[in-house]
Amino acid sequence: MDAERWKQVDSLLQAARVRPPNERDAFLRETCLGDEALEGEIRSLLSAQARAGSFLENPASNLNAISRPAYSTNFSSRTSGS
Repeated sequence: MDAERWKQVDSLLQAARVRPPNERDAFLRETCLGDEALEGEIRSLLSAQARAGSFLENPASNLNAISRPAYSTNFSSRTSGS
C-alpha cells in the first residue's frame, strides 16, 4: 500500500471510529464510493480494533502482583559451597 492510499485508509478509519457502530456501514458505503478494496480494508481494521478491545489502553505497569510469579528471594537459607 502506498503512502497516499494509507493516508486515505487512516483518515476514513478515524472518521468511522468516531461514529456509532450502527452508522458505520452507511458511512463506509457513502465515503468509499464503491471502492471495495478500500471499504474492506477499513472494515478489517475496525474489526481488528474491536477484537483487541482495550488491550493497548492499559499499560503493563497496571498489572500488579497478580500477574507476577511468586518467586522467593530469600537466599539466607542457602549454604556456601566452600
